[in-house]
Amino acid sequence: MNYRLLLFDLDGTLFDYKKAQEHAFGNTFTSIVKKEDELKTLHKLYQEINDQVWDEFQADKLTADQLRVERFIRLLEQSQIEFDPIKVSKTYTDNLSRCSFLLDGALELVSELADKFKLALITNGLSDVQRSRIANSELDKYFKHVFISEEIGSPKPNPDIFDYALSKVGSIEKKETIVIGDSISSDILGGNNFGIDTCWFNPENLPQPADVMPTYTAKSYEELKAMLNV
Repeated sequence: MNYRLLLFDLDGTLFDYKKAQEHAFGNTFTSIVKKEDELKTLHKLYQEINDQVWDEFQADKLTADQLRVERFIRLLEQSQIEFDPIKVSKTYTDNLSRCSFLLDGALELVSELADKFKLALITNGLSDVQRSRIANSELDKYFKHVFISEEIGSPKPNPDIFDYALSKVGSIEKKETIVIGDSISSDILGGNNFGIDTCWFNPENLPQPADVMPTYTAKSYEELKAMLNV
């Protein structure tokens, strides 16, 4: 393995997205839903709807602009809450953009790898949210290249976003590149579609689906470093 470029996914791989989402959701809905148990139930429903909407986005069934509001349209309708979904979406994205929680060990991992590889971020996020979160994170100085699906117009697993990334990094071949991420359906399938090696970051030890095969699997940052011979 002679990798020169590591394409890192962001949420669930370096950023603690579950913590960020819960924090942003709570700050958004505490003034709308007063009881704590009702807020927890609403958040669980939101997670289910949000996953569905992001799946539709990755399948090119929704645009990024539609995604922003559609998840809250569905949430408010299903929970029978009368509130403006556009206002809720704006408040939520503002709250989320301030959440730059890192997974334990992420900063140490990136600082070590930055001495040995070119690093880039490739994320299926919303531009205003992700740019703010990255800028407010200690990871920012390690990533010269940041590729966000909304800006490029092509989400993972579409190979176009990977093609765009390599064209902008420059002087790197596919065989010298590996994508590292926690999502089988976007990171690993996307890398496979583009024809580059993949590493599935799977700290929760989830079962691997039979139809998508990563080149490597790492259950921890230590396993990832070992795979990279660091």
